Amino acid sequence: GTAEEDEGTAEEDEGMVYGRDEIDKMSGSVHMSDYIRMTGLVLSRLTTADISLLAGYLQGGLTREEMDLAVRMCYQRFSLEEVAEIKSYYTRYTAR
Repeated sequence: GTAEEDEGTAEEDEGMVYGRDEIDKMSGSVHMSDYIRMTGLVLSRLTTADISLLAGYLQGGLTREEMDLAVRMCYQRFSLEEVAEIKSYYTRYTAR
């Protein structure tokens, strides 16, 4: 919309990449085999603190800053092959 139309929701949606409803919808659409594989990747590479941090990012929706931090963590913790696999899941389940 226009700047005037956006003004009313700017505070609520500022910097938001995915709202809580979108996150719930995406997580509910993940195939079981993909869910098992992603869970295995997460548990093999991320610490409990990493997982808690990422889960906290998702609580109220995901901001651009949180997304950038999550991507940075992904590149630090996973191999390039695993990053490519994660990207394929991201693409599969975030198509808007």
